[in-house]
This record gives sequence, C-alpha cells and structure tokens, in this order.
Amino acid sequence: ARVIPNPIGLCGFKLMVGKSHVFFFPGVPKELRAMVEGSLIPFLREITGPIGVAEKLLKCFGPTESQVQEALKDLGGEFTLAFLPSFPEIRLRLTVRAPSPEEASRRLLDYEKEIRQRLGLHLYGTDDESMEKVLGRLLRERGATIATAESCTGGLVAHRITEVPGSSDYFLGGVVSYSEEAKQRLLGVPEGILRHHGAVSAPCAEAMAKGVKERFGATFGVSTTGIAGPSGGTPEHPVGTVFIGMAVGDHVEVKRYRFFGDRSQVKLMASEVALDRVRRFLLRNPDFRP
Repeated sequence: ARVIPNPIGLCGFKLMVGKSHVFFFPGVPKELRAMVEGSLIPFLREITGPIGVAEKLLKCFGPTESQVQEALKDLGGEFTLAFLPSFPEIRLRLTVRAPSPEEASRRLLDYEKEIRQRLGLHLYGTDDESMEKVLGRLLRERGATIATAESCTGGLVAHRITEVPGSSDYFLGGVVSYSEEAKQRLLGVPEGILRHHGAVSAPCAEAMAKGVKERFGATFGVSTTGIAGPSGGTPEHPVGTVFIGMAVGDHVEVKRYRFFGDRSQVKLMASEVALDRVRRFLLRNPDFRP
C-alpha cells in the first residue's frame, strides 16, 4: 500500500489489486475533496493523458420528441446526445469528448452545425437562451417593436417578454382584455364580430392583433384568445382551443390550435407559440425592417 497525502487529515492510501488501482479515502467531505483534487485527479490525468470535454444545451420547439429523433437518427460521430423534454420544448444535451479541450470544442461546433441544418427553425436557442430572449434579440436587431393583446393567457406573453432585461427597447405594452367589453373598449373589436363569431374565434383574434398594433404603433401585434379550461369547452371549441393572431404591416395571420394539458400548460403553450410565431417570421424574412 502507498499512503495518499492528506493535507487536512491522516487517512488515505492506495494499493494495487491485480492490474487495478484501488483508492481508499476518508468519509469526511473536506478531506475527501482535498485528496481527490490533490491526488486522484492528477493521477488519472497522468495515466490517461489530457482529456477534453465540451457540452452544449440545444433547445428546440415545434416538433415532437419522436420527430426530432427521426431527424437525427442517422447522425454519426463520437458524441452523446441526451434528450431532455422540458415542457413545452425539447432540450438536447450535446457532449463531445476528445484528446484535448480545444479538439472537443472544435468537434462540438461541427456536430452542432449538422444538428442545426437538420432541425432548421425548430432549433431556436442554446444553453441559457429562452424563447423570449431570442425573440428580443431579433426584434432589437431589426429595430422592430411588439405589443400584445391577451385573453386566455392573462398577460403571460407580456410577462415573458418583460422578463428579459432591456425589453423596453422593443416592447411597447400590452392589454389583457378578458371580457368582451374590454375587447371592444380597449382594442376596438367590433360588436358584430363578438355577436356573430364569439370571443373565441379567428375574427376576434384578428381584430385584437390589429387593434393592439394600431393603438401602440407597434411593428407586431400579437393576440391570444381561447379556452384554457378546465371548464368552458364546447363541441365546437373544446378545452385547449386557442386562436393566436399576428399582425405586421397590412398583413394579419390567425391560426387555430388545440393544446392539451391542464390550465397552466395550455397557457404556457399558447404563450410559447405566440412568441415563436414572431421569431419564425423574422427568420424567414431576413430583409424585413419596419
């Protein structure tokens, strides 16, 4: 046996069992940490040579986990890819090991490039980037602004946008128009639309998006109206039905969605889609400026 230096205690030794190195450490956390850092790690580096590890967290939204797996199924190389579902998005932890840190970083960039090509616009960010942070950066780069008109999400879209420091550069304001009266008075939704189509409808979402865009003078007007549940659903509009509108220039696009989950999940998914709609528009139109 060979004594392992213990700078803050007495215990610790190493011996050979066949071709294996066996280390014995004390259980006191401070002593264990000091001995691992001072003896074990240097020993492992000496017998294995330098090792580099590089990691990156890739975040995507839109496809299901199985669709992401299908897109990446034949991607080969010396790396590991861990799927980390985190509602409402999918996160991928890309890990690369190489003889040196520099080589690991270089290989990671190559693999990341290939993954980006395969996932396209679905891959929206990395590491600590959130959907709202990515959108905010795009809006600032284009000199664009945004305003929100929310019903079923109750201000969640605006809340997420303003969680990003400096969002006053591009966020002009928002309206939570929960009642029909508020939709008419604050956003100018025509009474006829509410009477003939109802508050949960494409025409209402369109009028909300146009109304908030015009009232705030924003580049983008985004609206949400729907049924978050658990009650209030109908055969025509079951719980989870949400209409999301986006107004930009003279164009207004409204899409109907059916989200699943509890009330909080429906609201979160609706807010994610609303932000993502604007992000994708900006990326698909690289020359767009207000």
